[in-house]
Amino acid sequence: MVREGVWTEAEAKEAAAAGSAVGRAKRSSEKTIIGKGLPDWTGSWINNFSYKNFDLTVDMQFVFGVETLQRFYHSTYDRFGITNGLKSILTDAYNGSNPGTMQQAIYLSSAAVDGVKHAGQDTTTDSQWVADGSYLRMNMLQLGYTFESNVAKKLGLAGLRVYASGNNLFQIVSKDFQGYDPESSSETGGKFGQNMTFFSYPRARTFTFGVNVTF
Repeated sequence: MVREGVWTEAEAKEAAAAGSAVGRAKRSSEKTIIGKGLPDWTGSWINNFSYKNFDLTVDMQFVFGVETLQRFYHSTYDRFGITNGLKSILTDAYNGSNPGTMQQAIYLSSAAVDGVKHAGQDTTTDSQWVADGSYLRMNMLQLGYTFESNVAKKLGLAGLRVYASGNNLFQIVSKDFQGYDPESSSETGGKFGQNMTFFSYPRARTFTFGVNVTF
């Protein structure tokens, strides 16, 4: 569904006076297909640079024009009566004076408003869960140094090179994405699982130091 805003106090009173019944969208005609799980562009830039005895390898990856369904909003955005939530709830929640907010009012798990209990905070997938999933990632960066042959020979070697590398050093994502890694997916193996994340772990960041020896 598309989240267009919150049901304000004034709108609730107007609906009650008119005898209208406001509830959840249950029919297909009340729902809209949202999200875009396949990117417009994917690519990488890999290059090797050298200067005197130094060498540098750069591997960058990018994905552009895709959206990610942040399914962790199921537990962190609308269900604050029974789970921990995002800190933005405290500042963005509807309080009667901010009708333009997208965050519903805060209720205690046992609270009742006008005789209606809000325990559990019912939550349904909507456009608020969808974020721009485009990203730029530094997949790998490696810096090496090859010693002069006379130095290697003094050590009884034909060649000697040392290097240091880092994998998954950083990523640049949109400000709308609140997860760890837009590339990580918690829904694998299913045709409807593209670009969905539900508390999925990010890719590991690793650092490697090595020596290449030639005898």
